[in-house]
Amino acid sequence: MKKRKTPSYSAKKTVRLAQQNRATLAAKPEVRRAVPLDYVITDEISLRAAPDVTAAKLSGGVLSKGTVVKIATQDWWYVEVERPAAASGVLRGWVSNSVLRRATATDIRMPAPSPAVAAPPTPTDAAAYAELRKRMAESIVKFEGRRDAQGHLWVYILPAGGGGRYEGAEINDRYHPREAAKLRELIDAGRFDEAEDYAAEVIAQYTDVVAKWTIVPAIEAYLRDCAFNRGPGGAAKVLQIALGVKVDGGVGPETLGALRQAKKNPAKLLAALRAAREQYELRVAGRREKFWKGLVNRWDNSLDFARNVA
Repeated sequence: MKKRKTPSYSAKKTVRLAQQNRATLAAKPEVRRAVPLDYVITDEISLRAAPDVTAAKLSGGVLSKGTVVKIATQDWWYVEVERPAAASGVLRGWVSNSVLRRATATDIRMPAPSPAVAAPPTPTDAAAYAELRKRMAESIVKFEGRRDAQGHLWVYILPAGGGGRYEGAEINDRYHPREAAKLRELIDAGRFDEAEDYAAEVIAQYTDVVAKWTIVPAIEAYLRDCAFNRGPGGAAKVLQIALGVKVDGGVGPETLGALRQAKKNPAKLLAALRAAREQYELRVAGRREKFWKGLVNRWDNSLDFARNVA
């Protein structure tokens, strides 16, 4: 009888390692590449040239609900989508994570739907938004600005021990020293039209953060007024109270997700924001009878403007 060969130590080790590798592979789930991932657009949007909702829209970059894109995981995602009309056959641009979800196998198999609006964005869109932004800011100047008998903005000297020395259109030298000084210079020089434009631009820049939360004109207008009156953090809390989410002043995925649903009914959301603004004021400052009637009028005037802004 032939004597069976005993496996060498190295052969035993090779077999053992192979068995261990098979066991490890069986135990571990499949590891997929993190970038790119397939996601689906959840609402019709336009690709942006930069990671900001105010950035220019890409020509031909309208993406309809259900379009599959490839993303890299971050708050704003640089996506690519097949577009045969493009020179390279592919369009790439920025889109917010608030309009994306992970693509399923069914989504990937389905042909991409055609955009409901085929016309590409034009420079007119940017000009129209710039004009809308200016109107929103001008409305705040109108609500806030103290004026002389001729209707010109004037500088109000604040009482001693207050929140600064002076202000114009509520642009206060304590919180906005450089801007307040320039505005005062324009008013003192009698350059009233320039003062109006400058005040509006200061307010627009200070409240531009709101445009990262929503570009629904009515909602943006009302939140801009909240942001100037109570700061961006205060505006965020007013929004969160209106949406019924955690009130922490940070506009993250939970708040944006709730806002996506709520903005489908702008009139209802505006009413909720108006009520939330009053709740927030009571929380942070209480009901100050000396100012309450004026505040209520201010909130209602802002609401009327927002309802008719578009």
